[in-house]
Amino acid sequence: MAEKTFRPLPLEPRRFGEESQFRQRWTSVVPKGTPMETLLLPHFWSKVAHRLTRHDLIEVTADDGDYFVELLVLGREAGDTNAGVIVQPLRGIGIVEVAGLFDNQAQPNRLSLQVRYGGPVLKWCVVKPGGEVVAEGLGDAAAGRQWIDDHLISAEKRGAA
Repeated sequence: MAEKTFRPLPLEPRRFGEESQFRQRWTSVVPKGTPMETLLLPHFWSKVAHRLTRHDLIEVTADDGDYFVELLVLGREAGDTNAGVIVQPLRGIGIVEVAGLFDNQAQPNRLSLQVRYGGPVLKWCVVKPGGEVVAEGLGDAAAGRQWIDDHLISAEKRGAA
């Protein structure tokens, strides 16, 4: 029996279109410290499962910029409204240090506070040495430095009184 040869035909117009015609693209920003492996657990997505459909894409970034992952939604688990979503990672980048995420112009201060970018939700932050965020949502690194200056001056005034 002769082997049938695949002959590519021109792509039908109904099979081509803008991404939004076929799927949705979502973005998620997870809290600092969320392990990347957690994103693959179906129940992690259970509170947003009703919004997701097969072949949707989810871009996930950690607050602290430690990683970026793109996930493909394969489907939803059967079950009640708390059913999870089954996802497959497409690509991911673990970021150790990225230029511009830390404020290189900051002057050392007594409290060892740092100004760093906390991601698209927290924005620029003032952080204690242990990683505790003491101020967030600042517009830029300069605002973080100003926050530190204001609070150091305020602390010095309280100490002198």
